[in-house]
Amino acid sequence: MTFLRYIDELTPLHVRVLTLLDDPRGWFDRHGIPQPNFMSAGIGAVLDPGVPELGGRKDQVLTDLGARGLTVGTNPGVASADSIWSQHTTPLGRAFLAFITAPPQESAAERV
Repeated sequence: MTFLRYIDELTPLHVRVLTLLDDPRGWFDRHGIPQPNFMSAGIGAVLDPGVPELGGRKDQVLTDLGARGLTVGTNPGVASADSIWSQHTTPLGRAFLAFITAPPQESAAERV
């Protein structure tokens, strides 16, 4: 029921950001976006080029995801490049992504 509530409450933009935060380097590779080089930066260093349509909604989307326990480590402070490129989803966040992206299961009746 929690995941169904999240589907109702979160927008596709929230899901895009959550997916990026689950695997930042993979997101950039899959979307053909050059990975920015930096020694240290805030989370915006990957969010801005990775999801440019986020614009001024970055803080609200990050707050929404964090408040639901789907992400960690997305505060606006400066962190090392290794930290910024690491996975920022919680186990709950990864389970939610799996729930919304898993292919439908074939029922026993459909297999006959």
